[in-house]
Amino acid sequence: MNDTVSNITLIPVTSDPNALVIVDGVPVASGTQSQAIQLNEGDSIITVICIAEDGVTTNTYFLQIARLICKLINERNLIFVLSLNFIYL
Repeated sequence: MNDTVSNITLIPVTSDPNALVIVDGVPVASGTQSQAIQLNEGDSIITVICIAEDGVTTNTYFLQIARLICKLINERNLIFVLSLNFIYL
């Protein structure tokens, strides 16, 4: 991945078709693409909240995405790094 990537989308999939998923504050239907989420250079945190059909039971996930600036290794090779950490609360 190169450093021109400035956003990401998620496609959340729930085991219960009646569950609600909220990606970065916006409801997203299971199996459909989320809105484009801006990635900053460095760390970006994306919050994903899953709400069960009962409307009470919830799970919250924080996705920490590190978009690093390309590093010049030599005149011909560039390294681009995107790391993804899942934090479950």
